[in-house]
Amino acid sequence: MKKYPGVVLIVDDDDHVVITSRMILKQYFENIESLNSPKTLESRLKQGGIDVILLDMNFKAGVTSGNEGIFG
Repeated sequence: MKKYPGVVLIVDDDDHVVITSRMILKQYFENIESLNSPKTLESRLKQGGIDVILLDMNFKAGVTSGNEGIFG
């Protein structure tokens, strides 16, 4: 199977989600990165080279608005 050369960035505070996502995506993409907090996302985006972002929108227990996933 051909792997795509793009970079996929997973942003999630749940290690199980990150591990599972990496296991699935590594079959299709050559480069997979991850961050455990949206606070570092802006600086990573400035570096460039990201093709796809999988972003968890809820980083606080009990909060479901999704606003904290946007540079919260």
